[in-house]
Amino acid sequence: MSENLFIEEIKELIELRYEGSYWDYKLEHHSKENNHKLLHDIICLANNMENRDAYLIIGVSDDGELVGFNNESFRRNQQQLNDYVRTKKWEGYGAPDIKLQTITIDDVEIDIIIIPKSTHVPFTLAEDVKPKGQGNVYLRSRTIYTRNQDSNTSHKGAASITEVENLMKYRLGLLPDPIERIRRYLNDVNNWKLMNSNADGMSWYYLLHPEFTVEMIDEYEAENSMPLNFSFVHMNGRSSMLRVNVKFHSTVLYWDYARYIDEARGIVIYPSDSALNVFKFGGQFTNRFNYYIRDSIKLQLSLFLMKLQNLDSEGWLWERHLSYIPVFTDEDEVKLMKFLINQNPEQAKSDVIRYKEEVSLAGYNTGLTDEEYKFVKQDLATNLMVIEKLKQYRMNV
Repeated sequence: MSENLFIEEIKELIELRYEGSYWDYKLEHHSKENNHKLLHDIICLANNMENRDAYLIIGVSDDGELVGFNNESFRRNQQQLNDYVRTKKWEGYGAPDIKLQTITIDDVEIDIIIIPKSTHVPFTLAEDVKPKGQGNVYLRSRTIYTRNQDSNTSHKGAASITEVENLMKYRLGLLPDPIERIRRYLNDVNNWKLMNSNADGMSWYYLLHPEFTVEMIDEYEAENSMPLNFSFVHMNGRSSMLRVNVKFHSTVLYWDYARYIDEARGIVIYPSDSALNVFKFGGQFTNRFNYYIRDSIKLQLSLFLMKLQNLDSEGWLWERHLSYIPVFTDEDEVKLMKFLINQNPEQAKSDVIRYKEEVSLAGYNTGLTDEEYKFVKQDLATNLMVIEKLKQYRMNV
C-alpha cells in the first residue's frame, strides 16, 4: 500500500471516533514499566478475528481526537519495539511482524504500530511475562489472547473455543474463502510458476497450493473495434485484448478483461465504468467515466501480471495509466462523487472543456480517425474532471 493510501486509511479509522476489531487508539505510548501491557495489545491485535492488518494508533484519545505529542512525551522507535517483542520466547512461528510508522494528520503527528495480518495466527508466548520488578504473572504462556470486535481478551482470561477454532482455520488454510485466499497468494509473486505459454496465452500455478491458477488468454477483437480510451495515453497506442481467469481447480473464481498497453510494455485489467447525469445524450460531452476501487482485485491483478512478466519495472506506465483513471475508496464514494458532480452540470461542462486541452494521446500507432480522436479526448477529459473533483472533496473532508 502506498503511503498516501495508508494515511487515508488511518484518517478514516480515526474519523469513525470509535475503536474496532483491528484498530485501537492510545493517548500515549506505553511506558517502559508497562511493556507487558504493550505486548498484550500487540498479541491481541495480531490475533484479531478478522485476520486483517491491525493498527495501534498512538496520539489519539479514546473518542478519536487527535492529540499528538509534545517535547516531553515518551516515544518508542522501531528498534526499541523489535528489541522488546522479538526477544520474548514465542511458540510456533515466532513473534508477529511489527512496524512503527509516523504520519501527520491536520498538522498533528501520530505514531502507528502496524501488525500485518498473518497465516501464523494464533501467536502465543512460550514463557510467562511478568511486569518489570514484580513476581506475578501478567501474560501466561501457551495462552491465546485475541481481539473480538473492540475488546481485547483480558490478560487474566483466554480466547473462547469458538475464537480459537476460527483462528486455527486461518492457520490451516480453511479461511478465508478461495477468492480471498488467492488474493493473498497474488501478493506472493515469487511462488507463482509458469505452467503453459503458447500462441493462445499463458498460465501459472501457485507453487504452495497448485490448485490455484491464473490463465491469460488472447481475446479476439473485431477488426473495426476500437480499443478503450486508456490505451491511447501511452507513447505507443498499439494494444491487444486478453481475458484473465483466476481459478480454483477447474472453477473460475473471477475473470476480467485485460489489455497489453504501449505495445505490450505493460498490462492492465480493464477499469469499471459508470456514468454521470449532466450532459445531453449525443452532444459533444460524455457522461461515461472509468474508475477503480482502491482495494479491488482489478488493481491487484494488474500489478501481479506485470510483475510476473517483468513489465514496467520502473512503474512509469502504471503511474501514467492511473493519472487518467480515478481510484475510489469504495462504491459509496463513487455514488457520492456522482451526486456532487450532477449537482452542478455547468461547472462540470466547463471543467471538461478545460481538461480536453490537457489530454495527451499516444505519439504514434493510434490508428484513430479524426472523429475517434475527438471521442477519446472527451472520454479522458471526463475522467480527469472526476479525478479533480475527487481530490477537492478529499481535501475538504
